[in-house]
Amino acid sequence: LLTMDDVSVSVVMSEAPDGLGISARSDGTVNVQVMMEELGGGGHQTVAGVKVRDISADEIEVKIIAMAKTQMEERDTDESNLTTGR
Repeated sequence: LLTMDDVSVSVVMSEAPDGLGISARSDGTVNVQVMMEELGGGGHQTVAGVKVRDISADEIEVKIIAMAKTQMEERDTDESNLTTGR
């Protein structure tokens, strides 16, 4: 997914009997580690994940989209961020 034009972050979810596995990847312009830590997981700026319980994929999808949008908005307004092209 990250090789597609204008895609900065991808998230894949997998339902299992013991919870919902979430794997996040970034091209480096979005910090997926921060996003997954907020959900109780961890990883690296470009590769992170988490396993959650007691929440549906639909519910967590809303949270992940909001977190990604926040990360992208912060990236786009951060004058010290070299990825903004300033």
